[in-house]
Amino acid sequence: MNITKNIWIILIFVFVVGLAGGIIGELVARAYLFDHSFVNPFFGSIDFNNGQYDRAQLIIRDAKKIVVEQDDKTAEIIDSVSGSLVGIFKKIEAPTTDTSFDLDNYYYSKDALGQGLVITSDGWIITALTLNPSDDYVIITAGGRVYDIKEAAKDSLSSFSLIRAEARDLPVLKFVEAVNLTKGQSVVAIDWQGQNILTTISNPGYSPDELARASDGLLMKIILARDLSPDFKGGVLFTLAGEIVGLVDGEGNVNRIDAFSAAINSTLKHNEIRRASLGVYYLRLDDLIDAEGNNPQTVGAMIYPNDKKIAVVKNSAADKAGLKNGDIIISIDGIRLTNGEDLATIISKHIAGDKIFIEYERVGEAKDAEIELGEYQKIKN
Repeated sequence: MNITKNIWIILIFVFVVGLAGGIIGELVARAYLFDHSFVNPFFGSIDFNNGQYDRAQLIIRDAKKIVVEQDDKTAEIIDSVSGSLVGIFKKIEAPTTDTSFDLDNYYYSKDALGQGLVITSDGWIITALTLNPSDDYVIITAGGRVYDIKEAAKDSLSSFSLIRAEARDLPVLKFVEAVNLTKGQSVVAIDWQGQNILTTISNPGYSPDELARASDGLLMKIILARDLSPDFKGGVLFTLAGEIVGLVDGEGNVNRIDAFSAAINSTLKHNEIRRASLGVYYLRLDDLIDAEGNNPQTVGAMIYPNDKKIAVVKNSAADKAGLKNGDIIISIDGIRLTNGEDLATIISKHIAGDKIFIEYERVGEAKDAEIELGEYQKIKN
């Protein structure tokens, strides 16, 4: 029995030593001898995109997991979103008798006046193009289908318009909520012809406003690590999951898609754009740090005067509800104003006539109020 036991101990010892030697040999070979030209999947990944294989786009990790590189992913996104991006053209009349070839009888992609994004399956589209009401227009899908445009509504707050084409069953994509955007997140800008720029988000919620923000009319921008060219006017910014992040205006700026919630909702409900107004200027308390490096209050928006000494706009919804300079709005409809939940962003999702329930503090005393939102109007200087 002792002999048998000793034999098993020797065999186990030899196996362990042999395995350890194999591991050490593998590491030495990878680090010094083969210069990464050969690797064992047991220890890492096989990368066919290290320069030895031209444009090979495959990485195999753990011998089972296949990871497609970003250029393949971008191509996949372009293909999946193309049905929701359309070109906008001035309408041409089809010839009635003459069957000879004439280029004037055809839509040519370079002659597109602009482009748009489908937001409803029954033909509503948002675009950076302003249409002349006296002219006739059509949209053309990536699949070559042509539809007449019958309605249009201009957004007074932005450079965008909503138009409606005589279409059915158009594909609609998901919008991304602002609170789900992060710095460093990969995104891709795509136009209706498939041109694209892959980049990352540097700032998901930039506002060029003065110190005190306006509760109304705030179009938050997305700052990208790579600037977009003017050719992307009306183009769309997507996540790598194919969800809509923002819209590109005529200056190459990316407007967050949630800034258009009110315009879209009111157009679908009333066939016109009726943005909501609360009528205050405010400071985000979670942005403030005291002299000792502390942030004593991270929840709330304090009503605070702007450069023109206006804290509450006269005759606004807030003024009628009795809100005052110094009041701290804690929540709206149960949504606490912290961790990316911004007052202006919440108001931008409502339309004129909506009622909201707010909780606020006045000199430490808890208060609440139900407020009917007014209709947004630009404040004249």
